[in-house]
Amino acid sequence: MVFIFFVAGIIFLIRDLLDQSSVWPVIEIALVVGLGISAALLWIGKFCTLTQLRFVELAIFGSIAAYLAAHDYHLVYLEVIQDNGGLVLGRSVHALLHYAVLVAAYGIFIPNTWQRSAALTVPMALTPLGTGFLLNVRHPEFLEVASEVGFIAKITDPMLLLMVSVVIAVYGTHVIHQVRSEAFDTRNMGFYQLKERIGAGGMGEVWLAEHRLLTRPAAMKLIRPDRLGNGGDERAHHLVRRFEREAQATASLRSPHTVELYDFGVTADGAFYYVMEYLDGLDLDTLVKTHGPISPDRTSYLLRQACLSLGDAHSQGLIHRDIKPGNIYVCRMGLNYDFIKVLDFGLVKSENSGDELTKDLTMEGVTTGTPAYMAPEMVLGKEQVDARTDLYALGAVAYWLVTGQLVFEQDTPMAMVVDHVKTEPIPPSQRTELEIPESLDRIILKCLAKDPAQRFQSAMELEAELAASSGPNGWDAKNAEKWWQLHRPS
Repeated sequence: MVFIFFVAGIIFLIRDLLDQSSVWPVIEIALVVGLGISAALLWIGKFCTLTQLRFVELAIFGSIAAYLAAHDYHLVYLEVIQDNGGLVLGRSVHALLHYAVLVAAYGIFIPNTWQRSAALTVPMALTPLGTGFLLNVRHPEFLEVASEVGFIAKITDPMLLLMVSVVIAVYGTHVIHQVRSEAFDTRNMGFYQLKERIGAGGMGEVWLAEHRLLTRPAAMKLIRPDRLGNGGDERAHHLVRRFEREAQATASLRSPHTVELYDFGVTADGAFYYVMEYLDGLDLDTLVKTHGPISPDRTSYLLRQACLSLGDAHSQGLIHRDIKPGNIYVCRMGLNYDFIKVLDFGLVKSENSGDELTKDLTMEGVTTGTPAYMAPEMVLGKEQVDARTDLYALGAVAYWLVTGQLVFEQDTPMAMVVDHVKTEPIPPSQRTELEIPESLDRIILKCLAKDPAQRFQSAMELEAELAASSGPNGWDAKNAEKWWQLHRPS
């Protein structure tokens, strides 16, 4: 597109120089040279981030529109006052056609959303009106003279054509964007083909995919290239690094209760993706919202498995930092029911602060953790974020499972995190009609201690305590199978 503008600029420059119609030949030459340099830099890949490309896009279209406005002001509108008749009318129509071509070129060649297309093409289309308004301010006799030579009547149709070109450009951009998105959604990524979107969040989208040779279902998490530029280069770099970290952290873990990673890569158009096992089940948040609070014995049964996943991560110095019901999946794995899988290690942090790969990626404007499950030390931004931080969040998850309520119910996230720092939680046995054993009550409250030193010191210590608190007739594999056959049959 820039190369086309460059060639067109050379043609118009030659024409203007030959008939001496250029107002500022030096500026016109500079504009053409700038287009040539931009085309060359884009060709060699100098501008590689979306933010840089958006800046180049704005600079090119903005400079062309500004030059046309200045050109029209001096060569067209001022000649109305000089009463050059037909010459002025012909030039005015040509000038408006230049804007129409510029608007149409943006709609055809620039991949974008319709909102951004409208935000740029509408000001370009209104530029001639702005130029005329400025001229009338500086030369009040403009409208009177323009009416006498029929200037305003003659440019009505070209102005309407310009407005129509804006509508066509915005609608065309919308259609092209949809086609590109559909092509992106249905194409093959390596050996995998996207089938259906099954989730979306801050880190991207999750799709049901299928291995083309093995016909094995998988879940593919990806970030589209057009999302990386929102918020600038720093935000884009942060998202990419966080995405890479999640894949690498997940791949390094071996617990069967951590979601398994199959593949990770980058597509030709810059989309980051990783492929993980597809889970037949539901997260703990959905479980409680759909079926209500669950029994204490089943809570212990599920949390013990989550402890095994976290224990594996903690043994490698990795802290999850975003344990919540939505990141813990209860599923059916072959003949195993109520099988727990811990997901989403996107906020994982290494206790080894010297490890460049796992340095904290927290930055302004990016939420670390989930307010309803954040330990006090995370709220306060302390350096002491370790395994006990995850155990605090797991205690809040247990609270949710047995009561169907958050530890602290507040109207705003800020009030909620303040409670996590200052307010002692009400024992879960006092907030539910279910009979909560004193031992589980005590375990949950110990996990929710404000001082990390007062909590369980490791995931395996918590797992052992949960095992000891379970009664002889507690929840087991048979109970789990019966529940699944009743509520979620194959």
